[in-house]
Amino acid sequence: MTSMQEEKHIHSGSRKLVKFGDVVRDVKETEKNPLENGLDRYVGLEHIEPENLRLSQWGDLKQDEVSFTKRFRKGEVLFAKRRAYQRKVAVADFDGICSSDILTFEPKGDDLLPELLPYIVQSDAFFDHALGTSSGSLSPRTRWSQLKDFEFPLPPKEEQRRIAELLKTASSVIQSTREVIDSTNFARRRVLASSLGELGLGKSVSFNTLWSDSPFSGYSPVPAPQETGHYVLTLSALSHDGYVPGWVKPVNLDHRSQATILRKGDLLISRSNTTELVGLTGIF
Repeated sequence: MTSMQEEKHIHSGSRKLVKFGDVVRDVKETEKNPLENGLDRYVGLEHIEPENLRLSQWGDLKQDEVSFTKRFRKGEVLFAKRRAYQRKVAVADFDGICSSDILTFEPKGDDLLPELLPYIVQSDAFFDHALGTSSGSLSPRTRWSQLKDFEFPLPPKEEQRRIAELLKTASSVIQSTREVIDSTNFARRRVLASSLGELGLGKSVSFNTLWSDSPFSGYSPVPAPQETGHYVLTLSALSHDGYVPGWVKPVNLDHRSQATILRKGDLLISRSNTTELVGLTGIF
């Protein structure tokens, strides 16, 4: 192979660094009369499952009254910009309307394959950027004006296609595994409910009598921009299956932090103001 041929080969297989906004468009389409125009489904934040690209639930516009006017189309990527730590991304497989807290993405131009886009949005690097650009205390939100500056290496088309196929296969395996786990957990809850009923305990106690000390809530230590050796659990540390290790972020300790120190065996209960996240429990 000559040097010119080698240079051409290297160039064709190289990855170029691009900004998200250079290859992705934030679709801003509105629809004020969805039912009249054949749209009968809507998607809110509660309908997108964390780390699940498939939309398995939605709302019915024929039954519910919502104020949503943002339209999405089949094939677009739906990204929840509020509380990005929940990692909510989905690919629409129907047309509908959605919450304004959901951004809708599609490739801009021909450089990025549509089938690879959802996996880029679902990547750790993208979520790190989204979290780093979020603002607000109770309901932190990121914005398109900041997300569009996210940089990532874009491979050639053939490599994009190969990567997308591998990730699609992996996602299918994960989804099948998740369905088995959900079925097992459902059976476990049924057995537990049946067993407790058979015990005939008949004794009721006040929940606060189960604590040796009063439970603590409503305070978060001051976030730190770099490692401090001290950490706070994020809400993602609790799931429907219990405590999930690893969801922490660095903080600066102060005198109020002493009341929030966790010890092995502590019971955690989420008090989030969103329906799908309130009441999650786990043992630390």
